[in-house]
Amino acid sequence: MNRQHRWIVTAALCAALATTAVQARQDAAKPAPIRVQARVDVVLARYQGDKKTSSLPSTLFVTTNGSGTNIRLGVDVPVGTTTSTREPAANRAGESTTRPSYRNIGTNVDCGVSGGAGGTFDVFVSMDDSSIFTTDSDPRSAAKASDSSSFRTFTARNTIPMKDGQTTVFASVTDKVTGEVVKMEVTFTITK
Repeated sequence: MNRQHRWIVTAALCAALATTAVQARQDAAKPAPIRVQARVDVVLARYQGDKKTSSLPSTLFVTTNGSGTNIRLGVDVPVGTTTSTREPAANRAGESTTRPSYRNIGTNVDCGVSGGAGGTFDVFVSMDDSSIFTTDSDPRSAAKASDSSSFRTFTARNTIPMKDGQTTVFASVTDKVTGEVVKMEVTFTITK
């Protein structure tokens, strides 16, 4: 019985060592995630025909295979008022309160980069852009139109494999109201 017990313990120990050795070989065969600093340039451009009518550049610095980065830039614009009325009670008169309502106008950009095997990285970019809509060609007129109720928005999310120094169009769409073509271009650069 004692000899049989030693044989079972020895077999179990050998099996455990073999499993550990196989796992160590598999872990050694996997390439370690590449962590480098990178710059991601995002440009939201509007075109009327072949003419560029506006360009909104953003630059984000990100560590590959990290948590990512984001930018938030905007302003709260008054878009009207809200009135609430409290009913009168036995010991007080009714009250009306008027407060302004706001909408955030601006640009939000999120970015993350992963991979890197063979020099190709998966670049994720998410952009939300909103502005007060005006048909005036002077962009400063939008700032004066705080009572305007027309807003335009652009939202895009995409992940594209890219190499160092590459520029690509992440999204392109035609605005149904103005006929403008809106393009989001991304350039990925590893910083040395």
